[in-house]
Amino acid sequence: MINNKFDDNTIIEKVENNFNYSCKSIQKNQMIKKSIYSKIYSGILDNNELVCIKTINRQFLTLIEYNMFYNEIQINQMLKSYNHDNIINYKGYSCSKNYIDLIFELGNNTLDDLIMNNPLEIQNNFKKYIIEILTGLKFLHDKNIIHGDIKGDNILIINNKIKICDFGISIINNNNNNKLLNHIGTHPYIAPEVIKDLTISCKSDMWAFGALLYKIINNGYDIQFTIKNENNIKKLINYCGEWNDLLEKCLKINPDERISSEKALEYVRLKYEANI
Repeated sequence: MINNKFDDNTIIEKVENNFNYSCKSIQKNQMIKKSIYSKIYSGILDNNELVCIKTINRQFLTLIEYNMFYNEIQINQMLKSYNHDNIINYKGYSCSKNYIDLIFELGNNTLDDLIMNNPLEIQNNFKKYIIEILTGLKFLHDKNIIHGDIKGDNILIINNKIKICDFGISIINNNNNNKLLNHIGTHPYIAPEVIKDLTISCKSDMWAFGALLYKIINNGYDIQFTIKNENNIKKLINYCGEWNDLLEKCLKINPDERISSEKALEYVRLKYEANI
C-alpha cells in the first residue's frame, strides 16, 4: 500500500481506465491455486503466448482492498520497466465489470514445490538459488520496495532461474517508518516486529529469507520460534551446518541487528560462489 489515504472513485477509475489488455484477449485454463483475495490460472493470450493470470473478483472489494490491488498494479508496472532476471515478468492487466486480471509470465514450479517434491534439484542448485533470491531481494530493496511475503510459494523457478513473484502486499519503503494495516503474511515468515506492532521494513524481508533458508536446509520443516526467546532460535540453527552463520544474521529478533540483503549477498558470494 503506497499510502493509506484513498478516494474510492479515484482508485476505481484508475483501475478501470488504465488496463492494457482486453478481457476478450485472455483465455483462462487450469486453476493453479487460490487465496482469500484471488485465484491463479494458467492461460493463453490471443497471440498464443502462455501466461499466468491472477484474477480478483472486484464485486466485493473494500476500499482498502481496491487500494491494495491498485498498489500491486503500480509496483508491477514499475518493476516491468527494469526487466530484472530474478523478478517475475509482468505483462499488464485487464478489467471487466466483475474481475481484474493481472497477467504474468507462466511458471510451473514454485520453490516450495521443489522443496517438497524434488529435493535433488534443490540440492544440485542450492547455492545458485540462494544467490538469485538474494539478488532479487537486493534489487527490490535498492528500489525501495518491501516485498512483505517472501516464502517458497512466492518464488518461481522458470528456465532454471529464480523469479520472485506476488507483490500483493508489497509496499514502498518510507524511511523505515512503515505500518501494515493488519497482520498479512505467513507464519513463520512474518518478522517479530510485524507481529509485535505491524512495523515493516526491508529487514522484515530478511527475516523471511532466513526462515525460508532454514526450511530449505531442513527438508521442508519450518522454523519454530517465540519472539521473546532468541536463544531458542540459536539452538535450532546450530544444526544447519555451513549456513549457521548466515541464518543467525538473518534471524535476529531486533531488525536493526539483522543483516541487509546487500550484505547477505556479499557474504554468500564471497564464501560460496567460487564453488558453484
